[in-house]
Amino acid sequence: MNVKSKALALLLCAALLPGTGIPAFAEAAPSQGAAWAEDAAAWAERMELSAIPAERRGAVTLSQLNEMAAPYASGAALSGDAPLTRLEAVGALYALLGGTAEAPHPFADVDASDEALSWAWASGMVNGVSGGSFAPSLPCSWEMLVTMLYRWAKNSCVEKSLNVYRASMDEQESVPVRFYNDMPNVPYIEFSVFYNAFQLSGTEGHAPLREEHSGDVWTLTAYDDSSATVDTAADTVYMPNRLEFVTLAYTKDINSQEEAIDPNYPFLRFASEATPEEPVPQTLSFGDYGIDLRGGEDGLWIPVAAASNLFNSSECFHVLYNGKALYVEDFIDEIYEGSAKEADSAYYELIRNPRRQADVADFSYRLLCFNIDNSYGFPGGAAANDVIKAKGLDRALAEDYPAVRALLRSRDFSEYESGLGALLLGLLDDGGHTAFTDMENIEELMFTIDEESGGLVASPATEALQQYDLTLFPKFYRGLLAGAQVEALQAEVYPEGEDYVSEGDIAYIRFSAFDVDIPGWKAHYAEGAPVPGGTDAVGIIWRGLERAKQDPAIRKIVIDLGNNGGGNTAALLAIEEMLAGDNYILDYEMLSGQDIRQLSDVDLNFDGSFGEGERGPIHDFQIAVLTSAMSFSCANAFPAFMKENGYMIIGERSGGGACAIEMTSTADGLQYSMSSGMLMHDRAGNSVDEGIPVDLDLVTEAEDEDGYPVSSYEEFYNFERVSAAMDAFYSGQTEDAA
Repeated sequence: MNVKSKALALLLCAALLPGTGIPAFAEAAPSQGAAWAEDAAAWAERMELSAIPAERRGAVTLSQLNEMAAPYASGAALSGDAPLTRLEAVGALYALLGGTAEAPHPFADVDASDEALSWAWASGMVNGVSGGSFAPSLPCSWEMLVTMLYRWAKNSCVEKSLNVYRASMDEQESVPVRFYNDMPNVPYIEFSVFYNAFQLSGTEGHAPLREEHSGDVWTLTAYDDSSATVDTAADTVYMPNRLEFVTLAYTKDINSQEEAIDPNYPFLRFASEATPEEPVPQTLSFGDYGIDLRGGEDGLWIPVAAASNLFNSSECFHVLYNGKALYVEDFIDEIYEGSAKEADSAYYELIRNPRRQADVADFSYRLLCFNIDNSYGFPGGAAANDVIKAKGLDRALAEDYPAVRALLRSRDFSEYESGLGALLLGLLDDGGHTAFTDMENIEELMFTIDEESGGLVASPATEALQQYDLTLFPKFYRGLLAGAQVEALQAEVYPEGEDYVSEGDIAYIRFSAFDVDIPGWKAHYAEGAPVPGGTDAVGIIWRGLERAKQDPAIRKIVIDLGNNGGGNTAALLAIEEMLAGDNYILDYEMLSGQDIRQLSDVDLNFDGSFGEGERGPIHDFQIAVLTSAMSFSCANAFPAFMKENGYMIIGERSGGGACAIEMTSTADGLQYSMSSGMLMHDRAGNSVDEGIPVDLDLVTEAEDEDGYPVSSYEEFYNFERVSAAMDAFYSGQTEDAA
């Protein structure tokens, strides 16, 4: 079975901050259930509902009950020092919290006309004792009271409407949500409302999500018959084909066309092949993380942030809640051009409150653990990759990195922000795909300035990591330093403002990202505008090759990726075809449990047709690819493809970055990126995360001005040496033999 898929869904993005086998992604995330169990007492403590010391928690008084129920009270305050019975406590809660009784309670030892008890029973607050009795005269203990409050809070809510902003702040749109009283600052949304409002974005004419339920089990069926089964008792979501269910309708519409041409990338016609043909069914357990999915006759409800994480993928389309509204982030601009989040100068106003809300702090940590355990790709290069994969994030933090865990769970925002930095830019730094993109001040993440001495002081993130002999950016900085040195050399070698340089029989073509000028390509195909220039990688390669063809002396081309951090696979596929006469991306897809071979037809003359004979290469040159430790993601995938197709790789081993990127967010509206569950591999099935070895090593050892050893990249632009080595390589000799 051939499954069409657009290349953008295989985005291998550039670093957002400056020999292993494929992991068994089909395995379930390590079970976390026991770690997340919560009872009413733990909830009351977390929500700071009572200041009563544990040693004085006997029968509660009216004043104590009033204090505990105060955050939810709508009635007049109550006071009194006499201990309360169970029935008196119910009466007091009825007066404070309000409500109506629609049916009489069933308890035999209390008059059926007691409205307060009928209300408490109907709201799920009380269940009675054995034998169908309520035991109204028993003293109401602290534990009984918090249990009643907890049950009531989980079953009662405040309904509101939240504004939705997509490309700009000028839009007028809203969706209904509810805030349950046990989590009064965490918005829940109906599953169908979320799907219809966001998963159908950019499309027209699709039927809304269908819901059917029997008891606690809900069957959800999308317009294309992809489906999920939600069990609100177990808090699980079962998907026969997770990838198909969570994929945007916009993407599916492109995939379903006879010729799968994404309007953003009109020079490509996409297809893919999957092995095995049928996907592996998956069950995600929100319940293992204490995340409650709620259902009843009034619908199936899920936290907005949990729904966004569930549907998120390498499409990088997600929904954020910042305490006041919902914001849609279409990171790769496939549907919307523009970002309301970026346009809103007050976006972070509520998020960066020095004191975090208790329910948000708790839920955000749970959701972070769920997302890492169930969606992170574990490419292999991060310091904590193996331990988190084996244990799950929470257990790994608790047992191996408790200082980082404490920061992540802190209600102090600056500590929490440092915790995100320590996790994403320290423990999980994989070179650039995993990053904390919403960090307010990256320098303060590493150190602060002491007000008295003026000296540098290690930040909480740095201090936490130092306890485990770790640092921030352990892999990223290696690539950054290489890129900086290469960039400085390029400034000396390339004419100002140009991406092409030649000497003798060799020419170099450079580009710093696999970038695609989407508006430029749309204008070219719709209006006949010139092939895009600027930073567009396809345009740069095409113009460079055309320029080299005009110079009869040129026989060799070096594709210079020495300062390239990655980019877009649409550009990658097109350039592969232009240079090698073939194109593909091979990856393991965690969301379906399949190996995917992504390939495409390329409109090599950019005339809007895909002729049978329209295949590359579009040149007769010898080709070499120049890489450094900076060459990451797509700039790692490209030399992987070229090397296994017989082309020469020179310079320095590339920087890795095997996974596609996934843009996502925390429950409190902070955006971060991570390596998704889409892991690139070579034809032998080996991950390319360790980088691609070179056929000609051009890095030499040198000393800086202080005498410290450093790598030198001067030989990258030794045209004579590179030309001779290419002659030797393509004649079957070594450089030494040449």
